Amino acid sequence: EDHRIPRRLMSKRRIEFDSNLTAVCRRRGDRFRVAIFRGNGSKTIEEIFWCDPEALESRLETAKCGSVRAVLPSSASLVRTIHTPPGNSAQVEAAIRLEAEARMLGATPSHRSGIAVLGRESTHPTGLVVAWPEAIGVDFPSLDPSFEVRWVPEIACLAFLAGDEPDSLCAILDSDHTAIAAVIPTEHGPSFRAARSRERE
Repeated sequence: EDHRIPRRLMSKRRIEFDSNLTAVCRRRGDRFRVAIFRGNGSKTIEEIFWCDPEALESRLETAKCGSVRAVLPSSASLVRTIHTPPGNSAQVEAAIRLEAEARMLGATPSHRSGIAVLGRESTHPTGLVVAWPEAIGVDFPSLDPSFEVRWVPEIACLAFLAGDEPDSLCAILDSDHTAIAAVIPTEHGPSFRAARSRERE
């Protein structure tokens, strides 16, 4: 008699994760660069390591980190900047969302698009709009359903680092995809760009 545990039951194993940990995974070549952060406000880095795709799940499980942010490369993103006159927070967000829907998001599924509002209370409120076309695929390891995986556009990471009112150019060059993401300071607020070389298409 076979007493082995059925595979369908093994796949439902309970993994005890630390709810204060988040892993940010960015693909570089054939491997992933992973940074694990602790905290909800000011974050501290717990660990940084390189990892092969097939080993990612086990490394995250060992670290007890179930919250995963996969960085969407700029080569897979369409990016737009929207500047709007100052107003209260609700007015600013409504104005940016309305223009984003008209200019870009109408034909993009909601789960493949996003809007961030920077400088809500400033004199130069700015909207960052990102869409991920369905025709562009990005490889990421298939993890156990107990992990929570969310995609984060590379330009959004850069915008976070640059702040609401950057005073100098901030950029990331992705040599793997011959792509670039940039935050450019202007008199109207930051301007966001993402581009890739057509030679690789």
